Amino acid sequence: MRLTLTALFFYDAKVLLGTVENNNQTEKSVCLVGYRINGVDYWIATDRRDLTAEQIAQIYKLRWNIEFFFALWKRSLRVNHLIARSKYGLMVQISGGLTSYLLLVIYCHKNHGEPVSIKRVRQLRIQI
Repeated sequence: MRLTLTALFFYDAKVLLGTVENNNQTEKSVCLVGYRINGVDYWIATDRRDLTAEQIAQIYKLRWNIEFFFALWKRSLRVNHLIARSKYGLMVQISGGLTSYLLLVIYCHKNHGEPVSIKRVRQLRIQI
């Protein structure tokens, strides 16, 4: 899915964060990017000067898709935390979790002849 932000992109500037009056202003400037998706304004401050504002907005849009996936994965499969710390270990854990879930779905459908629900898959997982 490609997000086109040209019409939704409304702010791009190098800024210092904080205020001079309170003596808490940053020494180095950051890139401040403002963009709008579905009527919601998002503001991103980053030190990535090698990316355009549109690329930064795209990265954060994709990041929230990833966050949504993990929230759904953790909620549906009752995964409390990730065990793996490396890229490959993470892929193994995700693949194993999804494979286990799909096997439980197949088991539920074949052995019980009922529509598959996340609640039923959780019950079967506990029984097995």
